Amino acid sequence: TYIVDDDFETIASSGIRSVRLPLPWSTFADALSPIDAGVYKPGAEIVPDPFYREQASFVTVDHEWLAQILRKAAHHKLKLVLDLHNM
Repeated sequence: TYIVDDDFETIASSGIRSVRLPLPWSTFADALSPIDAGVYKPGAEIVPDPFYREQASFVTVDHEWLAQILRKAAHHKLKLVLDLHNM
């Protein structure tokens, strides 16, 4: 499990108001559908790197899971910083 409701509760009760959530670019791989709609589509689980297709592929992040994380953080009055700098 990546992060659960108890984690947000602990963080909020410690007085912290924001949390960094590292996400890979592939979370939003479906935005690349103009490049190849058959590959970069909603619901894809693994997508190739758009520049190095033969050398690297990445696991995507389910949008419903992300929405659930956003709701849990909001429930605890936490703000999330979506960090898209990691691979």
